[in-house]
Amino acid sequence: MASIETRKTKGRLTRYRVKWRTGGTRAGAWDGTTFDAYTDAKRFKALVEVHGHQWPPAEVLVAQGFAYLVPRAAAASVVTPAVPPVTFEAFARECVARLVQPAWDAHRSFAAAGFPGCLHSPPCATAGPMDRDRLAALRDRWPEHEDEFGGFRDT
Repeated sequence: MASIETRKTKGRLTRYRVKWRTGGTRAGAWDGTTFDAYTDAKRFKALVEVHGHQWPPAEVLVAQGFAYLVPRAAAASVVTPAVPPVTFEAFARECVARLVQPAWDAHRSFAAAGFPGCLHSPPCATAGPMDRDRLAALRDRWPEHEDEFGGFRDT
């Protein structure tokens, strides 16, 4: 089982040492490394325990943000996928699409539900006398909001 030791330096800094016996047995040799942050020590301790009380592979260390612990020879063999740079145009288009799409989806669902004159659209056919009464009540209550299509708009 790996453990974390708290160590104080002469300069009164607190450092955290993760240490374990190789292979997790009593006969295993001691191994370990030191961290400045307790959270990093906890994450590394979990990695060591998951990998059978051995040093985690270089790919795992790099993926978990511990690339500085990978020896240079092993670091050269780890291939990181090349991520193409994102242009401002692509970023802006994605942001605008995320903002505009829900509004158009709502408009389509309102129109499909039969709301009369939703969002500047032509008025939907009213089915029964109750719908005609509601539309008449809206016209009586807010005549200034009626648009040229006979529907109601936001101001």
